[in-house]
Amino acid sequence: MTNTWIGLIRGIGPQTHGKMPMAELRNACEKAGMDNVGTVLATGNVIFEASGEETQVADKLRDVVASFGLDSDVFLRTYSDISAILDHAPFPDAIAERPNHVLTMFVDALINPAARERLLEKNSGPERVTLTDREILIDYPEGVASSRLKPAVLEKLIGQKGTARNWNTLLRVAKVDS
Repeated sequence: MTNTWIGLIRGIGPQTHGKMPMAELRNACEKAGMDNVGTVLATGNVIFEASGEETQVADKLRDVVASFGLDSDVFLRTYSDISAILDHAPFPDAIAERPNHVLTMFVDALINPAARERLLEKNSGPERVTLTDREILIDYPEGVASSRLKPAVLEKLIGQKGTARNWNTLLRVAKVDS
């Protein structure tokens, strides 16, 4: 069965553009057997169609990224996964006022109950946090840079690597499907 996937590649930005321009990433994905490939922004958001289980498709995308000499983690979601996050919209006031300060961190595996508790216990700042099975949604009212709950800290608290996207990016990714 073919699915439309959103590949979220960790650590893509200006420092990697010379190694992996988005046009070349799209071409490499097509050569790897992915269809209807598109990118959103230049921050490692790849939308494509492919058949196979999530782990197989993630391996394929990981191989494409590695072909550029990059060792970046890859996180996959379907459009229905992203739509569910957008529909949930846990912080409507923040989303309306400052959507670039509302982040969703994507991880591969279920976040275990002990890690959930640890994360919620450590949150003593102004941030609001909610979790799904494989995402952490966080409102940074004063911005990420001044927070003590930066994505690297979140990773340590839950014991998993992840990649984060702000609300504006998620909205742009979701529009590609329409």
